Amino acid sequence: MNELLLNLLVAVIVAGITIIIRYGIPMIKQIVEGTKMDIVLQYAEEFVRAAEQTMSKLTGADKKAWVTEMLKGILIAKHIALTDEQISAIIESAVFNMNLIIKNN
Repeated sequence: MNELLLNLLVAVIVAGITIIIRYGIPMIKQIVEGTKMDIVLQYAEEFVRAAEQTMSKLTGADKKAWVTEMLKGILIAKHIALTDEQISAIIESAVFNMNLIIKNN
């Protein structure tokens, strides 16, 4: 009887570990990746606002170049890999959001 309970307990533990590995780890990875993207978006918005506030005499392209370089520095420090197209899209999104906020106020 004790051996049967022990075998049943081992089977339940193995099944639990299998479920955690199958579903838990990918879910945790997805949460972490989402958090990384939130960090990137926050930095992009801050850099866009800083460029708009402090570099009023520069062109939009110059401001975007500065924001791109600043954002790339953060991405390297945080070990986040994004393509130039992705970085450009994030910056454009941050500019759009900033302009939307300005327009609504």
